[in-house]
Amino acid sequence: MINEKTIPPTFYDKPILGNINLDQLKNLIIERYNLLNAFFEKKEESVMYKHLKFFNWETNLLEDISTHFILALAFCQSESDRTWFINQETKLFQHKLEKYKYNIYETLKELGIPLNIYSKKDESIKKKIYFYSPNYKNENEEIYIVNFEYALSLIEKRSYYLNQGYVYIPKSQISELLSTIFKEKLLKTINKINQNKENLLYDSRIRNLINYFEKYREQKANERENQIKEIPSEEKLKKSTDIDIYYKTTFPLCMYEIQKHINKYSHLMHFGRLQYTLFLKGTGLPIDECLQFFKRKYEKKTPSDKFEKQYAYNIRHSYGLEGKRSDYTPYSCSKIINMNPPNSEECHGCPFKNYSDEKLNDILNFDFKLSLLERLEIIDKKKNHEYQVCCIKMFKALFKGEDYERVGIHPNGYFSSAMKILRKKKKIEYEKNQSGNVNNGDVKMS
Repeated sequence: MINEKTIPPTFYDKPILGNINLDQLKNLIIERYNLLNAFFEKKEESVMYKHLKFFNWETNLLEDISTHFILALAFCQSESDRTWFINQETKLFQHKLEKYKYNIYETLKELGIPLNIYSKKDESIKKKIYFYSPNYKNENEEIYIVNFEYALSLIEKRSYYLNQGYVYIPKSQISELLSTIFKEKLLKTINKINQNKENLLYDSRIRNLINYFEKYREQKANERENQIKEIPSEEKLKKSTDIDIYYKTTFPLCMYEIQKHINKYSHLMHFGRLQYTLFLKGTGLPIDECLQFFKRKYEKKTPSDKFEKQYAYNIRHSYGLEGKRSDYTPYSCSKIINMNPPNSEECHGCPFKNYSDEKLNDILNFDFKLSLLERLEIIDKKKNHEYQVCCIKMFKALFKGEDYERVGIHPNGYFSSAMKILRKKKKIEYEKNQSGNVNNGDVKMS
C-alpha cells in the first residue's frame, strides 16, 4: 500500500497564525501568480517547476495560505477574475493531490464526510461498478462508498455507480471528489472575501501587497500586448477587403459577431465600434484601410459627408492620430469580458458570456460546424463562467493539433495564431502543387 501523508491538504477555509517577512511574501505572491498562469496556459513541466520550487507545500503552510489569500483578495472583485482564480487554484490543488498522495481517510474526516470501503463480496454490484465507472480497470483497487449528497457533481456526469443513496468511487478517482469539494469551498470563501474586502484593505500592509501585485499584473499584461503588437508582416491585414476574406477563419467569436452585425445592419454602436476598431488596428490594418472599411460598410445608411463628421475622427483617434495622440491598445479578453452587457442594438463584449446557451449552440453548429461533443464542452465551460477557456476550446476544435498559446488571453493573439496556421497550410499546399507540377513535367523551359 502507498505510504500516504497523514496531514490532509489545506482547503483554505481556516486562518493560520504566524510571522512572515513582507518582502519575502511579495516575491512568493508573484511566483504563485506566475504558477497559476502557467497552469492556465498549460506550460510544460520545466516552466511549472521554475515556480513550484519556491514553495514547500508540506511543511510551510503559512507561505501557502498567505499567498493564496492575498491573491484571492486581488481576484475577488470581478466575476471573470474570480472564475479564473478558482479554476487555476483547483488545478494547483489537483497537482498537490497527485504529487503527495494525501491520506484519503484523514482528508475526508477533516471535511466531515463519512467514508466506507466496498468489500467486493457482492458480484452483482461489482459488475455494475465496472459498467458505470469506465475508469475503474484494476480489480485490486479499493472502492470508496460516499453518501450521494457529498458527490452531486459526480453523479451529474453519470460516470459513477449510484446505489441506495451511495456513490461508489474507485480510489484512483477520489481526487475528482476532493477537487469538486475544494472548488465549492473556494467559491464560498472568495465571495466572503469580496464582501469584506474594504475591511481587509484597511490594513496598510495588505493594501501595499495588493498594490504591488496589481502593478506587476499590469506590467505582465502590457508585455503580452506588446508581444501581440509585434505581428510578422505575413500575418497582418493589409487591405480593407482582407477583413471579409479572413474574418470567418481567423477572428475570435467576439470579433466575428461584430463583423456579422456590421454586415447586416451597416452600423455599430459606440462600444462595438471602439472594440472592433482597436482590434483591427491590432491586426496591422493601416488607418486608411480601416477608414475605407467602415465607410464602405456604413454607406447604405450613412452618406459620405455624415460619416466624415460623425465617425472618421473617432476611428483616427483610436489609432492615436487625433486628440492627445495616445497609442491605444486593443482590448484584452479580460477587459472585453468585464464590459457592460450589450443591449438589443449593441454587439460588443464576449459572446460566451452574453449569449444564451441556445444562441451560442446555434452559432457553433451552423456557422462553425462544430460537433455535438465540442459544442457541449464549450457550453459546459460557459456555465462555469470560464469564458476564456471557451475560446481556447473553440480554437482547438477549429484548428486541431495546432498551437494555441496566445489564445484565450487576447483577441489579437487568437487572430495571429489562426493566421499563422492558415499561412503555414497555404505554404504547404503551394509547395505540394509545385512539386506536382515538376513531377508531371509541366515546368516550362525558356
